[in-house]
Amino acid sequence: MNYQALHELIKLYKDNFTRINHLEIYKWEAVKHFQDHWHIDSDDFTGMLKNALSKAGNLMDSGKYFPRRMIFQFAESDPETVRTCFKNLYDESKDLYDRLNQFNTAIREVWQTHYSNLDNYYQDPRARLVYLNFRYPDTYFFYKFRMFQKVAKRIEYPCVPKKSKVQDVFHYTNMCYQILHEIKKDNELLIMHQERLNEHCYADPKFHILTQDIIYAADKHLDNFSAVPIENFHFDLIDTDYTIFDSQPSFTGRFVDYQGRQAEMSRIGLLGEQYVFERECNLIASYNIRKKPRHVSVEDGDGLGFDILSYNSDGSEKYIEVKTTTGHFHTPFYITRTELNKSREHPNKYWLYRVCNFNESEKKASLMQIPGDLSPFCENPSQYLVKLSPQHSSIT
Repeated sequence: MNYQALHELIKLYKDNFTRINHLEIYKWEAVKHFQDHWHIDSDDFTGMLKNALSKAGNLMDSGKYFPRRMIFQFAESDPETVRTCFKNLYDESKDLYDRLNQFNTAIREVWQTHYSNLDNYYQDPRARLVYLNFRYPDTYFFYKFRMFQKVAKRIEYPCVPKKSKVQDVFHYTNMCYQILHEIKKDNELLIMHQERLNEHCYADPKFHILTQDIIYAADKHLDNFSAVPIENFHFDLIDTDYTIFDSQPSFTGRFVDYQGRQAEMSRIGLLGEQYVFERECNLIASYNIRKKPRHVSVEDGDGLGFDILSYNSDGSEKYIEVKTTTGHFHTPFYITRTELNKSREHPNKYWLYRVCNFNESEKKASLMQIPGDLSPFCENPSQYLVKLSPQHSSIT
């Protein structure tokens, strides 16, 4: 991603802050209003829904786009089905991809049952993300496909969508988190943002609405914004032998900020994946084959046992698992059971890409490519999965 272009975008946003705020402050007000008036078990669900979404404005009604009007009609015709749709959409214990698709399927059935004469039901990913953002504003980001597509190109985000599909939401969310990371470094912007919010606005403590507001401004308001190219990320390939260590537990107590460390590790891990993905895109382009890599951990979710589906020069598949660290080559890392099993099933296709010495600011890292079965590296487990059965218990 072009961070110089992103920083220029943020600067332009600050330079035009008053004008943009006048146009967009309604978003923070709309979220606050929804939070204050949403009651899923209300006796008058339709009336509650209309009130909760009454300040959504352009987020849900603009031009020939009418998702709010349609969801109101659906609720009037079949309030219990629509209520159930929202309960399922808001159930954070379930997979997000499944919830988005299930909401769409169920609402589509209401449309076909009661309003088949209408050409569109307007409950696209944009509308579904509005519902989610209103309910969980510290978790999700307002979304528009064209906005994502345009800004992704401007800041040279590696995953620019071509056709609107649900999977794009996950690419967009990842882009938002990378932008958010840069926003948090700008104290001037954060102060400007916090000072504009009054008692009628959602406090936005995680700056998710601010993040989307900057993205939207780049799409609609900052007409003179232009991206400045920077050098591509540089990998130094490591060509050396590697050693398997047999470490022993130390039984020494430590105080660790697990939440903060995990958040930073996840961010660095995703950046490493994206830079490897860009590298594979460039390599495949040089092969002159009709294949394109896929960032499957983002498009399809975790659990496949690898992060990137790529190809060799002869068109054969490569399953790439990326492990990234800011530390040196020997820094320990974790392999999941799924990753291990995938490498065992496809040893001729599987590759572990160890990205180390990762320097985000200088756009440099070292890369070692290790092919085949990961079993030799997985003989020193640090955790065990335990499932208790009744016979293990002495409780009466």
